[in-house]
Amino acid sequence: MHRVANVSPILRFAALVVDCPDHARLAAFYRDATGAEIIETTETTSWLQGPDQLTIFRSVDGYTPPTWPSMERPMQAHADYYVDDLEDAQTRLQNLGAMTPDYQPERRNGLIVMLDPAGHPFCIAAARPPGTP
Repeated sequence: MHRVANVSPILRFAALVVDCPDHARLAAFYRDATGAEIIETTETTSWLQGPDQLTIFRSVDGYTPPTWPSMERPMQAHADYYVDDLEDAQTRLQNLGAMTPDYQPERRNGLIVMLDPAGHPFCIAAARPPGTP
């Protein structure tokens, strides 16, 4: 990645907004999976605050989930997460309502693709030691 020296950034990340059929249900899934806190809920949104990120889940009428790995309806949003124990995390996430699709293109590299309760793909991978890219 190339960064121009002595140039101030124009943007600072504020939040990830995720469309879904039921904002409260999806926020609760990610709260339970990440340990983050639901800090606000309205009629159509739930705000989830983690140590480094704010995620806003927004209920939308007529929501249709991605069809991953088919690109008929693209991913719409995708997040990657580190976990301490890959198999344990997969089981625990499934118990919270996540699904593991059959197609796993990077499983041999230690990456598992999962689908959250609204169908958004996300990946889990074994945590890297501090200081590694």
